[in-house]
Amino acid sequence: MNNDSIVKQFDEYLKKNTVKDLICSTTKIVLICESPHTEELNKGLPLVGSAGKSAFKHLWKSKGVGLGEYLLPKTLPTIGIMNVCTAPLQKTDSPKQTPFDFSKLSMIRTRYSSISKHRDQDLNKIEKCILDDFKKRLKVLLKSNDITKIILCGKFAERYFDEIKQELEPVTSESLPHPARNGWSKLTDGQECILEELRNAIRC
Repeated sequence: MNNDSIVKQFDEYLKKNTVKDLICSTTKIVLICESPHTEELNKGLPLVGSAGKSAFKHLWKSKGVGLGEYLLPKTLPTIGIMNVCTAPLQKTDSPKQTPFDFSKLSMIRTRYSSISKHRDQDLNKIEKCILDDFKKRLKVLLKSNDITKIILCGKFAERYFDEIKQELEPVTSESLPHPARNGWSKLTDGQECILEELRNAIRC
């Protein structure tokens, strides 16, 4: 398989498995996570699966509701959600997911500390596709919205943001653990302040 072929296959995979960003004209704070999973694909919304439910529990002390589901019907929400990659980087249980070489996507999920520096050139090509799409969406967002802060959820989001931030409009960014596996249960004082800011934004 040549590089052009893997890029075309991945592009087709993205088109058929994309979960759109949850952004509106009033978005001020953006949570950035890694990629969608089963429930996100099924419902077409980011952060509605177990990670989204965990995030909302820590923000609103309510169980069983994903953050994306809560934000979607709200009138003029100030919090938005986007993923670095709009399609899953792992095989899900969703009947909607179309196939790809998930061994390569799994390596991209776990080897993000060396973006575009792999011996396997197919991985470098796929990562470039992810980076280019992520950068394009962020550039549009920062030009069209008055974004006050980006909150990077997890090391994957941090690493990809670091890769492109010099090409973006200046914006304040902070970091939290990914909310999956109850990742927001043990935070530093500074991270607790970020959660409190999110709580206040949800109450607006």
